[in-house]
Amino acid sequence: MAILVSSSMVAQEQASNDVSKPSIKKSKSNVTVSSKVKSEKVINMYPNPANDIVTLQGVKEDDQIVISDVKGKKMIELKAKAQEEIILIESLPAGIYLLSINGENRKLVVQ
Repeated sequence: MAILVSSSMVAQEQASNDVSKPSIKKSKSNVTVSSKVKSEKVINMYPNPANDIVTLQGVKEDDQIVISDVKGKKMIELKAKAQEEIILIESLPAGIYLLSINGENRKLVVQ
């Protein structure tokens, strides 16, 4: 199983002007997805593709993190304990998921 975030699949709800479009940085084997909030908060999600874990860097302690399937069923829900949060995704079957951090959504594809 792997998480793959493609540039065509990255989305964010922009109910207000507080969120800018995510930026995507590609390296030889990984893609890092970053999004900036007006307060200049940047959240990085990596590695990509991932097999068993995904790391969120730049979250704040007590940020609410939820991974839901496309039907809205919460698959994983947790609160960040530090600025870098490692999430075990080995239990997720292949499919498309929404990763939400305090209500800001990103699309994930698990293969």
